[in-house]
Amino acid sequence: AVVSTQSGHYGRDEKQVAKVNKMKAQLRQELDTIQSELRNERNYLKSHKELARDSTSRLKNELTETLRVLEESRGRERQLLEFRNVLAKVIGLDIGSAPIPDYEIISRLEKLVDAHQSHLQASQALEAGLRHMATGFRNSYDETMSVLSPLNQASAEANQQQQ
Repeated sequence: AVVSTQSGHYGRDEKQVAKVNKMKAQLRQELDTIQSELRNERNYLKSHKELARDSTSRLKNELTETLRVLEESRGRERQLLEFRNVLAKVIGLDIGSAPIPDYEIISRLEKLVDAHQSHLQASQALEAGLRHMATGFRNSYDETMSVLSPLNQASAEANQQQQ
């Protein structure tokens, strides 16, 4: 009877050991699955962290470049405003009283350019006329001198003979 109880205990113990081994295998499998998921999650987070770092670096560089371009634009705008003010002053507009609209500056410049063109055309016409007159005068002078030369020589010879 002792042997049968021992074999009964032994059978139960084997079942429990088998059950524990089965549970152990399941837990090992669950642990392996969780560890694999954890590795995957770490890799995912690591790659996203690198992407975020790269994106942040790129955005920082873009922002720096944008700020540089903006500062250059501001400098050009200042230069243009200074040029506009100097131009307005040169053409006789009072820049101190009120802002001068661009069309006013442009209108005055157009008038100035038109006046210059008219003056230039008149000057060129006058110069051409003077050149023509000088050429005509020179030709007439040379012609007159060629006619008068023989007369001057004859007069000079007559004066020498009288002396």
